[in-house]
Amino acid sequence: MATMTIGDLAKVAGVPPRTIRFYESKGILPAPGRSPSGYRLYGPDDLKRLSLMRRARSLGFSLTEVGNLIRLAQHERCDSFQGKAAQLMIQKLAEVDAAIQQLNATRRELEKSITNNGGDCQQAVLECGCDCLCLGT
Repeated sequence: MATMTIGDLAKVAGVPPRTIRFYESKGILPAPGRSPSGYRLYGPDDLKRLSLMRRARSLGFSLTEVGNLIRLAQHERCDSFQGKAAQLMIQKLAEVDAAIQQLNATRRELEKSITNNGGDCQQAVLECGCDCLCLGT
């Protein structure tokens, strides 16, 4: 594949050009070469990096984590990278599981608050002793 402009790379990778510029500004994508007229020029490796970045972001990795993955990918053999990436994914999975547990606990509290909403109490909210939905006591 020949070199591509930012618009071409964006189209092939399925991201807006501003995303590519953002990744460059954060140092996650290396600064591209330039044409004689100043256009950014990208090659096949840039497309591979961008594809890896999109996949990692879709799996919930932060920009910092994506940057770490890209650096690993640039300096590791495929088998070594796969092992290290798997460890990072195991860690991410544990984070997702913890978030799910927290969300489930929040869900239970919301359901409990809905069913125990104080009934027909006619007192002012801050003066009553009932289990008001709005206070969640």
